[in-house]
Parts: sequence; structure tokens; C-alpha cells
Amino acid sequence: MPTIDDIAKIAKVNKSTVSKALKNSPDLNKDTVRRIKKIAGEIGYEKHFRKSESNKVLGIVCPEIDDAFYSQMINGLVRRAEKEGYKCVILSDNFDFEAEKSSVEYLTEKNVAGIFIVNAEVLKGYDFYEIVKECSVPIVRVSADRNNDVCDNIWINEKAGIEDAIEHLVSLGHREIAFIGDCYGKFRLACLKEAMNERGLVFDDGLCFLGARRFDSGYSGIKNMLSGGKKFTAVFAQYDDVALGVIKALREEGLIVPDDVSVIGFDDAHYCDFINPALTTINSKVENLCEIAFALLNKKISGKSGAIQYVLVKPELIVRQTTARAKVSKQ
Repeated sequence: MPTIDDIAKIAKVNKSTVSKALKNSPDLNKDTVRRIKKIAGEIGYEKHFRKSESNKVLGIVCPEIDDAFYSQMINGLVRRAEKEGYKCVILSDNFDFEAEKSSVEYLTEKNVAGIFIVNAEVLKGYDFYEIVKECSVPIVRVSADRNNDVCDNIWINEKAGIEDAIEHLVSLGHREIAFIGDCYGKFRLACLKEAMNERGLVFDDGLCFLGARRFDSGYSGIKNMLSGGKKFTAVFAQYDDVALGVIKALREEGLIVPDDVSVIGFDDAHYCDFINPALTTINSKVENLCEIAFALLNKKISGKSGAIQYVLVKPELIVRQTTARAKVSKQ
């Protein structure tokens, strides 16, 4: 089946020009539009997901779909989009730059009305501009990137949330606080160190474990620290799935949460209030993120967008049953 790439090669223009021509963009002169459409017809190109009032499709690109936070984001964006009559196409990039770039190119070629890109920390060699420079479709990014100047970006104020979590632990007498996460947790770790320093505490680098993704990271992190004789009274987990692994490992080692060790997660996944003990965590305000992200993208689709916006949403510490006053542990 002919593609935009094929049209671009024949017309000797880039893909973004072809995409604009097929959507009658006012940025191009009429002769260019006519020439590109003529080529498209000659080679039998069929434009999928044709944008019209009766067909509204949005794309969502995210690292994974089975993680608690990302599944919440996807569900939230889909629900919000459906309220306005949109359907969504969901693609996973598995934290891979080339896969994310390819997903955006695919959605652009399919002429979706707009794209949400949901991703985490900037990866080594990651160039977001490389992804959007050829994209003629409106994009809103839900991302931790703080150096984005090419599209609207919305994210959680992680620093503020972690400050609240550390203040809570310090108020309970905790001084030896461990951090367990994965390779994408360096920013949250930096926030934790800063929050502790502001309260006159020094983070012990020996109480940091950055392992594999999700549950295994929390489980392996605790096993590693305890086998190494590390002492701590509280654990800050990079996100809730990590916290579940932490709690499982602590139980296996004969430690009680929160009597011996307090645990705090991040994101407030749907299960946090139903596990035993219920998890103290930072609520990422996913509903707010989705509402604002959709409003920004819808505004762009309507052609009413102005200056690029960077929005930070304040998260909320939800205190449940996994945090308590510090005491001498049984380690």
C-alpha cells in the first residue's frame, strides 16, 4: 500500500510537506498542494483516519501499558477524549527512542487529529525535537522533560510531592531513609536528597538501589540492602509498584510495615487503598493531568493555541497505613 514516504520521494519534498498538502494546509501554495494530491492519486494512496467533523481520532504514545501509572494515564486520556467524540489509537514504545519516533511517524501518516506523548525521564541520546520536527500533527507531551520548547508539556511537580513525603517522614522521626527505584528514578532521587538536605539530613548513598523495572526493583533492593547490613527506618519507593516489592521483601525478612520500616510510594495506583496495610503514597493527580492535557491538545486542534505552555500539577501526599513513628528496627 502506498505511503506518505512514497509520495514524498516522488514529489521530492519531505513528509511533513506531503502531510500538510493532503490536509490542505494554508502554509503551502496551491500549486504544491495540487501537485502532491495528483501524485497521491496516481499511485493509489488512500489517506487513513481522514480528518473531518465526522471522524475524530487521537493517538496516544506511551512507554508501556501494564504499569499502574501509565495505565491510569491511558484510561484517563481515553475517557476524556471519548467525552468529546474522539476515538484513540494507543501505541507502546517500551522506553525506546526509535520506537517512539516511529510511532509518531505512523500516527502522523494516518492523519490523526492530534497526539499525546506520555513518557518518562529523557533517555540517553534522546532528542525530542527529532520526533516533532517532521510532524504536522498537534502534539501535547505528558512528560518529565523540563527542557521542552517545541510543544505544550504537562507534568507532575515531583519535587513538591517528594518534599511533602520527606517532611512527613521527618515529622515521624525518620532520619535513615532509603530510596529504591530503577534507571529512570534519578530525578526523584535528586529531589529526595535535596529535601533531606533542606531539613538538615544527609542522604546515605549506600541506601540507594536503582534496579530493574517495577516490583522486582523494590524486592531486589530490600534484599540487597539487608544482606549488606544496611540500616534504615523508612523507604521511599520511586513508584507504587516498587513499593509493593519493598513490602513483600520486608515481610520475608521478618520486618513489619510500618512498625519496623515505613514505606511511601508514588502515583497512588488504584490498588493502594486495598492492600494490607494500605499504602501511603503521593497522588499524581492523573485526572487533572488528563483534563489539562486534553484541553491543550483540543485547543491546538481547533487552531486556537498560542505560546507553548509548560504546566506543573501539584501532587498530594495521601497518608495511609504504611508510615508510622520511627523506632529502633529489628534489622
